[in-house]
Amino acid sequence: MKITVNILKSLILKLENELLFFEENTNFLNKRKIEIAKKYYVGLKINNFLEMLKESEKNIDEIKLEYQKFSKEEIPETNLTFADVFVLNEEETTPETIAYGLRICKDQKRYIPRVACEKIFQVNEAHRTIGEKTIVNCLQIFEEYFRSILKILISKKPEAYFYDKTIKYSLLIDKNIEELTNELINQEADALMYAVSETIEKANQTHKLKLEKHQDIWDAYIELDLRRNIIVHNEGRVNQRYLSSLPKNYPKPQDGSLLICDDIYVIKSIESLIKFAYLLYYLISDGEDELLFLESTAFEFLSSEKWDISLFAYDLLLAIPTLKNIDKTIYQINRLNAKKHINGLDSSKEEIEQFDVSGMENRYVIAKELLLEQHAKVNELLKIDYPESFDFDMIQTWPIFIEYRKSDEYREFINEHQTEYAKYELKEDEPPVC
Repeated sequence: MKITVNILKSLILKLENELLFFEENTNFLNKRKIEIAKKYYVGLKINNFLEMLKESEKNIDEIKLEYQKFSKEEIPETNLTFADVFVLNEEETTPETIAYGLRICKDQKRYIPRVACEKIFQVNEAHRTIGEKTIVNCLQIFEEYFRSILKILISKKPEAYFYDKTIKYSLLIDKNIEELTNELINQEADALMYAVSETIEKANQTHKLKLEKHQDIWDAYIELDLRRNIIVHNEGRVNQRYLSSLPKNYPKPQDGSLLICDDIYVIKSIESLIKFAYLLYYLISDGEDELLFLESTAFEFLSSEKWDISLFAYDLLLAIPTLKNIDKTIYQINRLNAKKHINGLDSSKEEIEQFDVSGMENRYVIAKELLLEQHAKVNELLKIDYPESFDFDMIQTWPIFIEYRKSDEYREFINEHQTEYAKYELKEDEPPVC
């Protein structure tokens, strides 16, 4: 069974769609939260004041003093102060119980603390739900992908999966060998997909994939799988299974605590799944077409400014033992470009300076100066053999020119090549922009 480029490409597109859907929904909810915070400002402010009094354990006199300060505060976009809508019942208030009244009409229910808190709670719950659903969906997408990888692994080493299996003679007669092989592989893959993390570990041992070399990727998947389990079965709250199986380098939350799948967690989780998928594809690839696809995918990561994923991809590509020198040079340049954008030029400057381009074509000398952001030198070097080294389209689109395109030197280059730039920028019913 031959590996196909479609399985990895499909997974990346699906995960990126999930991320896009998540970001669109969270952006909407964030805007909604801002609107609610503004509309229910008074009720939320009163609630915060009451919560502060409860937590501070103040005596009666201190409570009265705090109320006097709070009551003088003005309510934005009105001529009112909080004393006009919120009244402390001093006779019935105790350090344990705050008694109060509200001077509001029926159209001012948004001033009621309970009502305001319910509105904010609804948005927060929607935000949490979107995050949890995204995680569950992304893991399902990854597992569909892994099933395809598993089928390939089974076909490569069938004796590890079928050594104690038997088959009826009637099946051999009724079906041709290819049809029967595919059916058996599908059945075995389906049977192993009921415990995916255990199956991945089994495949790791059986096929000597050496996933332990990428322990951070493997640990991220384990945590993600455990997180999915508590989302589905325990309303997102930590249980003993989660705590006992959590990788050692992850901080252990309290048993029963609620884990929120916020923006940072969701984005990192999707990135880790893409890395894991890329790694698995890399580990089972053995053909030139597959290598070319891995290379083009790494460049797509770089072009879309997914710096962390592209750095991971080029580290893998550079470990290929049969790599040609020209490919190694290109991968090193792209890797350094990704690394530079993660932690800044200073973090990679020494490594870039040590990158030897002596005796190489002018394009590699230009690439090094681009990495170092020496844009004046870039312009001088471009004059030598432009457009042979880099043509106009490359300069406009390639990720190594990102910082250059922001520079004054780039404007100088454009002025020297106005005709080409005009053609590049020309749009329908618009004059050339130079």
